[in-house]
Amino acid sequence: MSLFLFLAERTLPQFIRKRELKKLFRFTAEAFGSKTPELSRLSCDELLTAYAAFTRSAVDQLDSRPSAAAGVQQRLYQQAYAYGNLWRARFRLSSMNQAMRAARVLYRAVGIDFRGAGDGLIEIHQCFFSAYFTSATCRIISALDAGIVDGLAHTGGLAFSHRITEGADMCLAHCTERESKR
Repeated sequence: MSLFLFLAERTLPQFIRKRELKKLFRFTAEAFGSKTPELSRLSCDELLTAYAAFTRSAVDQLDSRPSAAAGVQQRLYQQAYAYGNLWRARFRLSSMNQAMRAARVLYRAVGIDFRGAGDGLIEIHQCFFSAYFTSATCRIISALDAGIVDGLAHTGGLAFSHRITEGADMCLAHCTERESKR
């Protein structure tokens, strides 16, 4: 584990948060085949609100093309996996526990109270997006979660059993470590 992760757990500078929110916006827009709106003048909080509205609208537009959802989810996952893998290298992660700590840092930057354990159990007690997303939006956008966590932890999968957007008190998900190839 790096000093960088240790410091990021204490505070994430606003300029880094803003830069990462813009990256998230860009690769999400790309996955939907949309153009990224102008973001340069937005604060971190404005970026987060704009991102929530953008993703909700993008998913709502998929309702008229249900077969497109699987392709969007695959692209979201791939982009998020690359993003998570980049942070895995930056933080020099070597265990599931470290990956969960890194995920907490990244999710805190987007208003999500992420709590992950070394056994792969994930709890989300508060989520900024739950005020904006429908359960359908959440299910599609959760491909980002699967990709980020897989990129950070090199997991074997991520499955949600409870979601705030479906009326649960918190989101619950579980990931497992990838089986080693022999």
